[in-house]
Amino acid sequence: MPARVGNTYIHASFAALMNLRTLSGSLRPGDNSSREQASTPQGSLAMIAASHDWNWSESERLYRRAIALDPNYATAHHWFAVDLLSPLGRFEEARTELEIARRLNPLSAIIAEGRVLQLLLQRRYDEALQETKGVLELDPNFYMAHSDMGRILALTGRYKDAVDKYEQARRLSRLLTPKVEGGYAQALALAGRRDLMSLTVPRTGRTPDTVSPYVFHGGTYNGTPIALAAGLATLNVLEEPGALDRLDQRAADLRDGLTALASRHGVPLQVLGRGSVVDFYFADAPIRSSRDVWASDLPRRRTLDYRLLVDGIYNAPAHRYHLSLAHSEADVAETLERIERALTA
Repeated sequence: MPARVGNTYIHASFAALMNLRTLSGSLRPGDNSSREQASTPQGSLAMIAASHDWNWSESERLYRRAIALDPNYATAHHWFAVDLLSPLGRFEEARTELEIARRLNPLSAIIAEGRVLQLLLQRRYDEALQETKGVLELDPNFYMAHSDMGRILALTGRYKDAVDKYEQARRLSRLLTPKVEGGYAQALALAGRRDLMSLTVPRTGRTPDTVSPYVFHGGTYNGTPIALAAGLATLNVLEEPGALDRLDQRAADLRDGLTALASRHGVPLQVLGRGSVVDFYFADAPIRSSRDVWASDLPRRRTLDYRLLVDGIYNAPAHRYHLSLAHSEADVAETLERIERALTA
């Protein structure tokens, strides 16, 4: 290894290790150690800016700086392609960077796998599958390639084969990797394994003595294409200038109104929430933990929510409120009016 002033290669290697630990799930993105140890190498800082902060412009500046400082650093070209250019749809630029990385390190399985990820994003599944086979020729035990193959098989409707590949990836990874576990669970659901999926079937009349194993499963999207498309469209709207500020202000108006309402009627109410989320509990003391929630007057909250349902405001009983840009100032005012009516009924 060539010598560098200040042990740059040592710092770069440690920073890369921290980033890869984050991607594997063994380190949280917000863990300070991942940032502190990556304070010197531009490439690792660029990866953090893209993968964890989604600060694309800063990430690109740092990647280009890293490559300018060391054009032969294959990892910088690789991460630039996979973590920034490909997610932004700049596929030709990504391919150029990947080709440079592969020329610099032709025996690296993880660099070769970058092309698979790019083709997946482009929905070129047959080509991605062929690339995956090439990665496995470099390293037959590379778990990420087996996981990629499982993902491709699931996306092309070969669910049982996808399950087999994910199981192979799990055995080879030797740890619980979120990307593998998530894909494995989805493939199991799509494959329709009755013994597993039956565990989530709601049932009535359950007692501790008679009920078979049961797991509650609920979610916002759950892989439904229409719901996912709606979610993506919502994100596009929220990215418009000023949109999030308007949304947060609507929620703040509701929180302030609830606080004023409770004070006016002498009701012990703890109003919570950040951003577009609003929640409240009937309690004298601040809500700081789940224990505080259970100690609050939850029956009173449910009663209030049921009264609101009758009065035309839908919200799951004892559940938080989520505002959207569809809610106007008039909607917030009317909601407060109905809450006050239900509270004093």
